[in-house]
Amino acid sequence: GSLRVHLDTETPSFETFLAEIDAGEKRSVASGFTWKLHPGKNQLRVRPRNVAGREGIPSWIVLEYANAN
Repeated sequence: GSLRVHLDTETPSFETFLAEIDAGEKRSVASGFTWKLHPGKNQLRVRPRNVAGREGIPSWIVLEYANAN
């Protein structure tokens, strides 16, 4: 249960992406990372941040994962 996530942005003076997994705390992530899934509802919310600390508009996805084992 994992997905490879690839992020891109047109944010001027881009610094990093901030991700919230399952409504957790924001943390900096690379433009490509592996998202570990758990059975049930999985939520990923990502937004860009520029060098001035200003955060951009978030993008998000919600997946329902059922472990086939």
